[in-house]
Amino acid sequence: FGWLEKEGFKARIEDPAELSEHQLKEAIVWSDYVIIRDEDGYQQKIAEQLERPFMGAGSRASSICYSKIQFRRYLPDNIKTPKFQLVTSVSEFKKGLETLNSNGYVLKSVLGGSSIDIIISNDKSYDEPRVAILIERYR
Repeated sequence: FGWLEKEGFKARIEDPAELSEHQLKEAIVWSDYVIIRDEDGYQQKIAEQLERPFMGAGSRASSICYSKIQFRRYLPDNIKTPKFQLVTSVSEFKKGLETLNSNGYVLKSVLGGSSIDIIISNDKSYDEPRVAILIERYR
């Protein structure tokens, strides 16, 4: 955040997961500029309520896009997206692999960013403990 400090802004790094709601609000109030790292809209909403400038999408867009299922509901019919299947257990994942018409797959959480906790495979092999952890984490 040196570039912010060079421009005269107060800046500090906080891990939002380790802050209470009160501490998070305090961190936003006392910062000149907020860089929000989570994508679920929660921190964006607080920054908006406190009228603090921040980088990134607003709270509503963030909360909609955080859920891939919810995001798809907002797309016009003429915008095509890859075929997907929602799985909530390893057994559902295995059944999905059996019906898959292609050799590869992408397994990622319904909630979360675009590159966090993702498994990409160019065949139908998988590491069951890793798949189980990914599915459990975001259930």
